[in-house]
Order: sequence, then structure tokens, then C-alpha cells
Amino acid sequence: MLDEISAVLLRPRVRRAVRVSDERIALWFRRLQGEAILTAPEGNLRLCRDPKDNIVLETAILGEAHYLVSRDADIARDLDLIARLHEHNIEVVTVAQFLALLGEG
Repeated sequence: MLDEISAVLLRPRVRRAVRVSDERIALWFRRLQGEAILTAPEGNLRLCRDPKDNIVLETAILGEAHYLVSRDADIARDLDLIARLHEHNIEVVTVAQFLALLGEG
């Protein structure tokens, strides 16, 4: 998951959208790595229409995440799924919203 987050943060369209330097992105990522809780999902969770997204959801739940960062419509627009994640105190946010949250800290 950390590798995927790093790749997403470095995508040109994400960088254009948030308009921050590579150094700032690297700083945010190092901070994320330092705060990350490693989990071992088993792949048994079935909450999302897209089976590939279920591992992300399971990771967030097992790691007791506060945020799930996604622009995937199967996650970000599924109100039932968002409600289920709220039951686990997980808020679905966009990349830009998450980077803004990191900047606040």
C-alpha cells in the first residue's frame, strides 16, 4: 500500500492538482511512513463491488485508519460503503483533501 501511495503522490496530474514541490511530497510521504501501521489482510472482506478494492478496505479497517484516500468511484461514490467505513471511524477523502490535512499538522 505504501508503494502505491508513493506512486499516486508522484503522478503528474496529482502534483498539478495540489501544486506542491517534489520535496514537499517526499516530506509528506516520509511522515506517512513514520505513522503507518502495518497490517496483514487475509483477503476475506467483501464490501466493495470491485474485488481489488476490498484489500484496501480491509487494510484500512485492520489498521484502524482514520482516512481512506481514494478517487476510485467504487469507493468514493458508494454511500453504503462510506457509511460502513464510518462505522469503523474511517472517512473517505480525496488526495487533495488528505494532503491538506497533512499540511494542517
